[in-house]
Amino acid sequence: MKIVRILALGFCVLIFSQCKSIAPTAPSENTPSLLEVERILASAHDRFLLEADSTNGDPWKALMLTANWVQKQPTVQTVVTIDSVYINIVLKSGLTATYFFDPVDDSGRTIFRGGGPRTMPKSPKLVGTLSKNSIKNKKVLLYAPAYTEFHLQPTIQKTIDSLSSAGLGLVVTLLKDEECTPAILSTFGNYGLVIMDTHGSPESFMSGTIIDIHDGDTTDARYRNAVILQAGQDVYDRLLTKDLSIHAQTNISILTPNWQKRQNLNRIEKVYVTTNYIRSQPSMPNTVIFGNMCYSGFGTPDAARNILYPMRTAFLDKNPISYYGYTLENGSSEVVTDNFAKEMEETFVQRLANDNDSTGNANLRKSDDAEFFDTYLDAFIFNLRSKHITLLFRHWGADDYSYDRGCVSQFTDGRDGQVYKAVCIGDQNWMAQNLNYNAPGSVTYNNDPANGAIYGRLYNFQTFMQGAAPSTAEPSGVQGVCPKGWHVPSDAEWSTLFVALGDSGGGAIKSTSSLWSSPNFGATNRSGFSALPGGESADLAIPDAFGEIGNLAVFGTTTTLTASSGDWSTWGVLASSNTLDTFQELQKGAVSCRCVKDK
Repeated sequence: MKIVRILALGFCVLIFSQCKSIAPTAPSENTPSLLEVERILASAHDRFLLEADSTNGDPWKALMLTANWVQKQPTVQTVVTIDSVYINIVLKSGLTATYFFDPVDDSGRTIFRGGGPRTMPKSPKLVGTLSKNSIKNKKVLLYAPAYTEFHLQPTIQKTIDSLSSAGLGLVVTLLKDEECTPAILSTFGNYGLVIMDTHGSPESFMSGTIIDIHDGDTTDARYRNAVILQAGQDVYDRLLTKDLSIHAQTNISILTPNWQKRQNLNRIEKVYVTTNYIRSQPSMPNTVIFGNMCYSGFGTPDAARNILYPMRTAFLDKNPISYYGYTLENGSSEVVTDNFAKEMEETFVQRLANDNDSTGNANLRKSDDAEFFDTYLDAFIFNLRSKHITLLFRHWGADDYSYDRGCVSQFTDGRDGQVYKAVCIGDQNWMAQNLNYNAPGSVTYNNDPANGAIYGRLYNFQTFMQGAAPSTAEPSGVQGVCPKGWHVPSDAEWSTLFVALGDSGGGAIKSTSSLWSSPNFGATNRSGFSALPGGESADLAIPDAFGEIGNLAVFGTTTTLTASSGDWSTWGVLASSNTLDTFQELQKGAVSCRCVKDK
């Protein structure tokens, strides 16, 4: 048998009949019996292993044959199979149950979150802009019920290291395996960021609570006591009110010949948190949530598959800042490969915490706005039908947010009352307009005051420095012509900006304004720097030495090139170029000024 892809993991819902009030005591005669669910799951497990042996270890055929058998049982009303991997059972009592298989390697570790492995290329560094919505809460929760199953130690350590090195003062809490109780969901709103590494289904996700059921637990009372002893009274009560569910899974090493003949193919019963529980939680308006699990982006109800309140809908109803997940173009979702999920976590954390990036780019592959996606062949072995799946990594909610780094979006120059826009790019807070302070020795282009209102004023090296010595330091330490609390950047500070922006940095800082000569090559202004082509003066002593307006944006630094030449390092970009370049200017020439905020 050629295995093209394994569809699996973390699946749907064990739902129980409605019960308006459940006391934390023994159930009444009219209370639905969880033992009925336990018995059908145990029977389904035994039948699955029998059918697997009859089909020479084909788990998909075995599951479909098991579903047909379950449908014929006297306590069963209907059976639905989803993705050829799990069976959703509705009992005549109104209770429902779910049985599925989980592919594992020979060590017992789960291979997939839901599909074949895929390795994504490393993401380039992107530069975020100052955002309208700040994440002010510096507490981060890493919720990892599948920490051991997914072999998450390397991934989680990268996440912790990236968050800790961001210079944001983030406080990270890691909960793993059994520490991830269902009750933790009620604390999600206490964090600025929550990352969920777990199994997921369209309407539930796995917690870290496992229920170990023994053969002696064959009565309602014994089964109830076993659940309460292992998971607590609250879990038992919520199992009866649809807030939680029990999923039975069988771990199978399907890449090993005759896996079905192994003796350790036991079923494992785990407690899942349903979307019914999510909808009962308080609002989470100050939290970003990343559902790094299968089906996390499912947002379209599917009555045929009994998916009525999908995962994405449930979390968005809690009004988070933004919610991340995996989705298809039609609004539904699919299983996500484990390697892709790990790559997306690394990329997401890097961009949000280290690149100061908002959702404008955090779910994109690169600066050309191409989305990250997981693609694979989805094979339905039983009915001989296959299709290609392209699963997108997306977000919903606020389109413009980032961590609060103490940046400002505008400020007032106390010397003359002029108000300037500003922008955060990486760890630097730049002016987003050219300085227009009328310092002695400065001019407007062609000595026309109207140009000053548009492009700001032009300054020679001496006016830039205001008597300070040249500087190559980062930061420069030279206030110069800049307002209090701001400084003239050094060549090194411009180099930092260049590295942050990458090879297309010229386009990233250029305004898309028609003030630029056409064609304004590569202009996107994705950084928010909003460079305008204010031109220059080659020599302020020569009245007609102005030039390059509409074609060149060039900015001064505190750095001289050599002591003997008297030249000066400046940075700029041309209309015809997509690259931020360094230029050599005479100190008697005049260029535009962009100041950087002091830290």
